[in-house]
Amino acid sequence: MTVERFERLIEWATPRGLQLHSALEYRVIDGVGGMYAKSDIAAGELLASFPKSSLPQPNSNDYPAQASTAARFIHTASREWERGKQSEFHPFFAMFDTHDNLQTYAAYFMDQEALKRIGEASPKLAQHITLQQQRHKALLDGLCQFDSNIARSTYETLILAYDSRAMGKAGFVPVIDCFNHHDLKGSMIEHHHDAVCIHAAEAYPADQQVHISYGQLDLYTHGVNYHYFDPAADHRLRADIHFALPVLSALHQRALQPLSTRFKLQLERTATGIVARLLDPTAHLTQAGPSKTLVSFANEIAKLGLYGHTTNEVIRGMLSRALEQNSIAKIQRKYFPRAYRRFYDILQREQAILQQNLERLK
Repeated sequence: MTVERFERLIEWATPRGLQLHSALEYRVIDGVGGMYAKSDIAAGELLASFPKSSLPQPNSNDYPAQASTAARFIHTASREWERGKQSEFHPFFAMFDTHDNLQTYAAYFMDQEALKRIGEASPKLAQHITLQQQRHKALLDGLCQFDSNIARSTYETLILAYDSRAMGKAGFVPVIDCFNHHDLKGSMIEHHHDAVCIHAAEAYPADQQVHISYGQLDLYTHGVNYHYFDPAADHRLRADIHFALPVLSALHQRALQPLSTRFKLQLERTATGIVARLLDPTAHLTQAGPSKTLVSFANEIAKLGLYGHTTNEVIRGMLSRALEQNSIAKIQRKYFPRAYRRFYDILQREQAILQQNLERLK
């Protein structure tokens, strides 16, 4: 998005209740847009606020009770999108990625040849992309069945926009979605009764980029949902995506059952057998080491004696199995299609995080 388009967005949003800190401005640096401090901003100051009454909100009476939150927001936005300049939200939607642009880089549009090449480097990442494609296509089919008057390309555009821009139960929020994500420095989005707000998580000196947090995102999610890789970020590998315990027998399954009272475990059938996954976003691994939740889980697993007798042995086993599915060292970057080379960088970072932690846990 250009600075000029952002300024037009501000002109549209201000009379609708936008509050934006006077020291903030939108800049495009090296082709990437973001919010920056023009002058010092103190920790705790209000950065931005937008009233929920001015957002494109679904009317609950328009949808069946079983309709998901995502489907409701996507259909509502799609209906407005197709009105073009007749829609009051046109200046807001004009900053979204177009369908033509998304087709050039979104993983949703990845063809089988590109997916095969990524699968050669990481079957796990290829499966993650495939599952996202399947989920989105199922959502697309449901939306088309619900309202066939809206073009499939419009639905696809808004489905992908929902992935990368929506803010939980508030849906699409103008201006606030112009802040980029940072794992450590980002301010959390606050959902109040009548507004969506963000406050400065720390002090920002002049010329520093001001971030928000999209939540505890996995490394793969950056590439699949948000279409980018940030080499400077403190990336995390979430246990539910990267780590699994092989369930080799009924004995293993019975032994794991009592842990379900403390941890959210899911048994999953894969091509190589049944595995158990820990479905907790706070269970993850970074370059600094495993999270407390992952350590606590590994400690309980160690007591079973089925995957190692110490916490470190259990964690090493999980990391080693994950590393076996990453063959990026055998692949050259140019082997990946140019539009998807961010996934090469992502797999390199995953490999580095796993190797560093395995070395530390020796």
